[in-house]
Parts: sequence; C-alpha cells; structure tokens
Amino acid sequence: MIKNILLRTIMMGGTDGIITIFNIISGIEGSKLNYKYIFILGLAALISDAISMGTGEFISVKAEQEYENSKDNINPKKNGIIMFISFICFGMIPLLIYYIALKINYKNKYLNI
Repeated sequence: MIKNILLRTIMMGGTDGIITIFNIISGIEGSKLNYKYIFILGLAALISDAISMGTGEFISVKAEQEYENSKDNINPKKNGIIMFISFICFGMIPLLIYYIALKINYKNKYLNI
C-alpha cells in the first residue's frame, strides 16, 4: 500500500513537472522572446511549482489520514518531499533538452523530429 502511494506521488510530481516546464518553453519560444527568459522563468516556475506540489501532497496525505483515522505508516512529510524532488528532477528534463538543442543549433531551437 505504501509503495503504491509513493509511486503515485513520484509519477504525479514528475508528469506535472515535465508538462509545466514544457509549456513554459513552448510559450516563450512561440512568442519569439529571448531564449534567456526560458531559463529564468523555467527555473522560477520549477522551484515555485515544486514547493506548491510538495506542500499540497503533504496537506493531502495529512488530511486523508485524519479523515480516515488511519493507522497506516504513511508519512505526509516524506510524501511532500518526494513530490518536491520528483517535480524538480523530471521538470529539469525539458530544460536540459532545450539547453542541449540550443547549443547544437542556435537558429532552430526546437529539434526537428
């Protein structure tokens, strides 16, 4: 049961991190702003959203335990930290891919696949 909850936490944080940062990259690139804004806004969004997701997971697990009067050994702090870390780790993937693509070919920042 506990492993399922941790896996759910990792997958939710990771997926949200990838989608959020990819949206920021796409929005800035689509508006033809300077590529430096992607890294500034990307890192700011990465940190603020990770804090938000981690805090939300902590509050959610704690409220669920209190509601169900659960005796499960689920640690809300641990879940919050795992959500924070997974959001950061997975959210860095689009930023790193964009950075590598930028170094390979400055004129065409998106990879033509």
